[in-house]
Amino acid sequence: MSNVADLLNRNLAANSDKPALKWGESVVNYADLRIASMKLAAGLKDLGLEKGDRILLMLPNIPHFTIAYYAALAVGAVVVPLNIMFKEREIAYQLEDSEAVAAVCWEGFAADIIAARDKTESLKHLLVLGDKLPPGAIQLTKFIAKNDPLPDPLDIDDDDTAVIMYTAGVTGHPKGAELTHEGLSYAMKTLADTLKFSSREKILSVLPFFHSFGGVVVMNAGLYSGASLILSPRFNANDALAAIAKEKITVFAGVPTMFQMIYDLPNYTDCDFSSLKYCLSGGSHLSAELLAKFEERFHTYILEGYGLSETCGAACFNNFKRERKPDSIGYPLDGIDMKVVDDSDKEVPIGEIGEIVVKGPTLMKGYRNRPQATAEVLRSGWFHTGDIGKMDMDGYYYLVDRKTDMILKGGFKVFPKEIEEVIAAHPQIKEVAVIGFPDKVMGEEIKACIVPKEGVRINPAALLEYCHEKLAAYKCPSVLRFYRELPKGPTGKVLKKELRGQM
Repeated sequence: MSNVADLLNRNLAANSDKPALKWGESVVNYADLRIASMKLAAGLKDLGLEKGDRILLMLPNIPHFTIAYYAALAVGAVVVPLNIMFKEREIAYQLEDSEAVAAVCWEGFAADIIAARDKTESLKHLLVLGDKLPPGAIQLTKFIAKNDPLPDPLDIDDDDTAVIMYTAGVTGHPKGAELTHEGLSYAMKTLADTLKFSSREKILSVLPFFHSFGGVVVMNAGLYSGASLILSPRFNANDALAAIAKEKITVFAGVPTMFQMIYDLPNYTDCDFSSLKYCLSGGSHLSAELLAKFEERFHTYILEGYGLSETCGAACFNNFKRERKPDSIGYPLDGIDMKVVDDSDKEVPIGEIGEIVVKGPTLMKGYRNRPQATAEVLRSGWFHTGDIGKMDMDGYYYLVDRKTDMILKGGFKVFPKEIEEVIAAHPQIKEVAVIGFPDKVMGEEIKACIVPKEGVRINPAALLEYCHEKLAAYKCPSVLRFYRELPKGPTGKVLKKELRGQM
């Protein structure tokens, strides 16, 4: 079985001088991408990194993310992508759970990683991009430059873990979905074929590579096909609009929030969108209304798809092989099976609502160190997504609701329990329940329903500041509402349905 990092060799003959990555005015062609990655791989090997060792990766969408990603895979190590918005507490959780032995990060994130490292024992090496080096850290670019390239990526087995993608999953705290080389290789090849990626594409890469949609659908499938990725470390609607015109972007992949923000810009007439062939949407449901008005204004075409971290980022897509259906998430990718089942795992009739389950080569092999959680969602070879949906007579799937309380904000999964634990730890809080509510731009926003301790008057601004110190910004509530008591059922469980009904 080939290593995912073998894609570095795929485009050398035809595209060695072609830009693989462009960041501002900096360009990395396919030949240089391979050399840099294999130099870093050699350095990692000299540090003692071995097959199966975990490496944290905390970088925005810049060339060094891609270089480090394939370097780690080339030596048989396991990439653990970290959300760049994470704080010390969140980093420490993934560091401890993954038992990572090395981390590669931008200098602005180093302090939080070091603080997290002090609470664990596994992390031995810290490679930092930038000149502000903490004691004992390795300067990344100098480290890459001093090595001779590793000749070829390490041979691996089909079931070897390539990436651990942390996700809230269906229940509980974030869990590390172990994605294999086989699964990721199948996903990138199938996506490139299904979406008709070619070496002529210029793909605007604003979806973060630490996210499965950005990392698999954009980065892996894009580079596999020989496309040029135009990198953007952070999404800004004006910047995206300008980049599409300046760089002659042919494909834009985003979440519905991004399409809404671009559509709302008043200066859209100033930009030339004629190069844009089509867009890809995922992460959360794209309304038929937004799809129609975006396509009309920008004279383009949006293909909506669906996938999860546990399925290597994609399971089904509207595409060019069959008619697209607005409001649908498409039909399964080649080799992927999907069906809709009831609570007894019995398939429901066409058009009826149930839980969407997925089967195929892209499935994770399980949650790291969580056999019980794995058994709960992987039953008889089928991954139970926790998403409620239906299938029509033509085999297209539609999302209806979610089985859990999980919130989808701007394409990110947010699990209320994590936020509740943080807010509940505040000394002025007696009780808290977190719910999602519809938002035009973000898809969903977060509301915290709070009961203060008796006699306490809470300063909302101070409480929000406290949340931002403990949580990534996208997890912080946008609305705080204070109650004397929360509605409860006979067992004392908070009735979140009633709280949602009060919106």
